[in-house]
Parts: sequence; structure tokens; C-alpha cells
Amino acid sequence: MTDSLKNIKDLIGLINEFSEQVFAANPIYESIGRALKIFYEALHSKYASLFILNEETLVFDFRAVYPSIAKSLIIADFNRLVDIGVVGKAVENRDMLFYELKNLEFENSYYLLFPLLAPNSIIAIVLVRLESKSELEKELFLPTLKFYANLFSFLVRNNQLENSLDKANSLLEQRIAARTLSLIQGKRELQEILDSIQSGVMIIDTLTNRIISVNPAAANLLEAKYEKIVGNAPSVFFNSDEEKKEETANYIKFSRNFESEIKNSKAEIIPILRTSANVTLKDRKYRIESFLDITEQKMAEIALKQSNELLEMKVQERTEDLQILIYKLQNEIKEREKAEEKVREMLDKEKELNKLKTRFVSMVSHEFKTPLTVISTSVELLEQFYNSFSSEEREEYFTRISKSIDLMKSLIENVLFIGKSEADNLNIAPDKINLKNLCSKVIEDIKLTLKKRREFIFDYNASNTHVYLDEKLIEPMLINLLNNAIKYSEEGPVELRVLENCDNLIISVKDYGIGIPAEEQEKIFEAFHRANNVGNISGTGLGMSIILKAVELHKGQINIISGIDTGTTFTITIPKSNIMS
Repeated sequence: MTDSLKNIKDLIGLINEFSEQVFAANPIYESIGRALKIFYEALHSKYASLFILNEETLVFDFRAVYPSIAKSLIIADFNRLVDIGVVGKAVENRDMLFYELKNLEFENSYYLLFPLLAPNSIIAIVLVRLESKSELEKELFLPTLKFYANLFSFLVRNNQLENSLDKANSLLEQRIAARTLSLIQGKRELQEILDSIQSGVMIIDTLTNRIISVNPAAANLLEAKYEKIVGNAPSVFFNSDEEKKEETANYIKFSRNFESEIKNSKAEIIPILRTSANVTLKDRKYRIESFLDITEQKMAEIALKQSNELLEMKVQERTEDLQILIYKLQNEIKEREKAEEKVREMLDKEKELNKLKTRFVSMVSHEFKTPLTVISTSVELLEQFYNSFSSEEREEYFTRISKSIDLMKSLIENVLFIGKSEADNLNIAPDKINLKNLCSKVIEDIKLTLKKRREFIFDYNASNTHVYLDEKLIEPMLINLLNNAIKYSEEGPVELRVLENCDNLIISVKDYGIGIPAEEQEKIFEAFHRANNVGNISGTGLGMSIILKAVELHKGQINIISGIDTGTTFTITIPKSNIMS
């Protein structure tokens, strides 16, 4: 490219090249630079610059210049032309304007202003400072550059529209996010209000005639879990005749405080005080049932009726001595019943204590017998044949003794842990620990105790490796979970995974072993209890009690998924609010 364009053909070629670059979707700053370069070379000028109108302040802001020279010089030239009204005249005429700035001390300055037009406004101005008037003598250049300025205005306007669209999209996304957070908060607050209501509340979709939600008070009254209630027809729990009346009388919007009956999961009939209301939310119709257990009120009514009958009988008999005798007998019966109830409770507690003692003695005699036998046998053999054994054989016997001692130590620690737990002397002391390193350490320690190699899969997929937990509780919990997984699965890997969701840290241990029978899963956390399918596999029945206590002290929950001969997965969830710094 020469220093100046020699003919109109070169200029048109550059404009065509610029058009191709624009449609090639190059970055806007490159296209603006190419455009200003054409003005600069076509007019053999000192510089060509672009000022874009700020729609908020209505002031032209500097955007670019070609070639690269001091920004302050271009802005000074433009402001001078603004002050003497040249820029205003170009805006008013909406046409190219030449201006000669005369200076007595220095040589005159020459400027060409090209307004960049939109349908109803001016969006920018191209300011070109000329070397001399001679460039204006190229008569075909100026009309061609005016046409080119109009083409350039489309590029600038499209860029403005894209920026405005991006800004509008960003604002819309912010509003949607704010609205979404507001809806989530509203839903959470509504659920908290519903959960705090002491009366039972049941929400029914009238279109499907299915229960879609209940609050904890309703679930407690029905003695059923939330999942067992939702999805059923109301007639499963309410009187079917009353439900038919409800279905045929949906036009009744509200019915307050009428006595009814409800049936719990044990098929027991419970008297209730009931309120029904039909509501419409977003074109969906719902029926809201609220109810209160009035069993005590009914019992009080029955008791009052019985008392009145007794009083009438006493009045009829008209004998004060008989009334006193009846009264004494009634009190004596009540006292005896109370005494009998206390005795039964004491007997039940004593039986349970005896069972625990029996289990404990059985466990101690069985679990301690094996390591003690190993220690005793190994010591005897070492005493008699120490010099006959090779160093490897002696090391093997010492290792057996060490492992047996560690096993007995672990058993004692588990018993002490349960003892502290039962005596309510077990406290939690969270501190910042590296959970990932702790998990790795526990796995490596367990590998050292195994007679044969087992595969461990460890996956730590939480954002924080450091969390606030009580290591004295978490370490035995992990040890017991992993030891149980190894003990009750002869083959297959043992998987330890740590992950998280929005609210909880999740720890899961999975094996592919014998599994836990469904009827045993609720009892598995009782001290000294062992499932009926463990066979000859040794164990104390304390591990799951230790695991449960550690989870509860961290305000977490534990869930079991297990199938016979398909394996078991223990999943522990601990709220992040309790463990994150």
C-alpha cells in the first residue's frame, strides 16, 4: 500500500476489501481500524479518528484513531471544533463538512468531518485532519468517501445495538435470577410455616384426587412416613362416605370445625376436628384439609359421662358410706394399676439390662478369646523355640502378637466409646482437619492389618479438603464402616466416596458382600446386635452403634441401601453449616 491512494479505483478496492472483512465477522476493533485507515490514506491526512455519541450524556466520546498517535492531541482538536460550533453544524446538516482553522502564529489546520448516520439520529463522527487543501481537489474521492461513511455507520450502529442487546440480556438475566431466588425463598418460608403448624395439614389435588403434600404433624398423627402418605387417595385415611360427599360438593368453598375420623397406618381410628377449604392457584384446584387429634377430648367426654353416671348412681343409692367405699376402691384400683405399671416397666428394663449384660459377656468371652489365644500361643512358641526360629519366623510371631494387641485395644476402645455414650459423657469437639488425608490414612492403616490384598476405590469430590469435624469421632466411624465392608464381603472392591451438594457433605461406603436383611436394618444400630446372616464371621455388634453416635453428634443422618448377596451402601450426610469455616 502506497502512502496515498492514486485513483478512485484503489479507493473502491479498499472499500470492497473492508466490506468483506466486516461480513467475515472480524472483531469490531479490527474493523474500525481498517475503516479509519481508508480515510487516512484516501485523503493523505495526518490522522483519521472516530468519536461515538454517548446516548446517556449526549457527548461524543473518543473511540479510535489511525495511525496511533497521542489521544490527547485528537481530543483537543475535536473539543476545539466543538467550542467554535463546527461539530454542531455538521450534526445539524447531517452531511460532510470541511473546515479551515486559521492561525496567525502557526500554519492553518484543515479538517473534514463525516457524520455517521442512523435512521433518525447521528451516532458518531469521523474526524480527519488533512495535510493540505490539495486533497480536496480529488473530486471523486469525497463522494465515494461519503458513501463509504454511510457504510461505516452501519458497522458502528450494529455494534451499538449488539452492546445494548447484551446489556438488556444481562439485566434480564439478573432479574430472572432475583425472581428465582425470591420464589425459592418464598417456597422455603411457606414450607417452614407449614411444618411449624401444630395441626395436621394435608394438600389434595382435586383434579387427580391424590394427596400431594402433608406436614410433619399430619405424618406423626398418621404414624407414617411422608413418602407413604403422598400419592394416596384421601379415602385411604378419611371416612370414604365423607370423601364421596366432598367429591360431589366441590362447590362448597369452606367448611370449618366439624368432627370426623381419620385412620392411621395401623388401621386405628382417631377422632379429629376437621376443616376443609377449596382453593385455586394458577388454574389448579386444591383442597386443603387441616385436622386436630381430639382423642383426649373424647376420652374426657367419656370420662365425664361415666362420672355423671356414677354420681347419679350414688345419689340414687343415697348412702354416703357406699359412696366413700366406691371412691376408695376406685383410688385403690388406680394406685394398684400405677404400681403394676411401674413394676412392669422395671421388669422390662431389668430384662433388657440382663440381655445387654449377657450379650456383653458373650461378646467379651468370644472376641477376646481369639486374640488372647494367639498371644498366648505365640509367646509359648517363642519361649520354647526362639533360637530355632529364623528371624522371619520370629518377626511373624511378633507381628501376630502386635496385631492381637491392637485388636484387643480396638475392642476396649469401642466398649469405652459405647460406655461414654450410654452415660452421656461423650462430647463433640470439632476442629479443622484435612478430611481427604484422614480418609487416605484410614485406608492405608486398614490395608496393613489385612491378611490378603483387597481393592479400595477412594474418590474425594468435595470442594474443600479442610472441614471442621471431630477427628476422634470421624476416624472410628470410618474405620468401622470400612472394616465392616471388608469383613462382610469376601470379593469385590470397597468404595469410599466423599462428595457434596448445596447443603451437605456426603460420605458413602459401598461393598459387594452378603448384604443386610430388610427386617434387620432397623435393629442394626442397637448395641451388640448382629444380623442373622453373618454366620461365623466374628464381630462385637458395637461398630454400627459407634457409627450412629458419631453421625448424630455431628447433627447428620445415615441411610442404608442393602440387598442380600448384592452388597450394602452406607450414606452419611452432614450439614455444611456445621462443618464449614
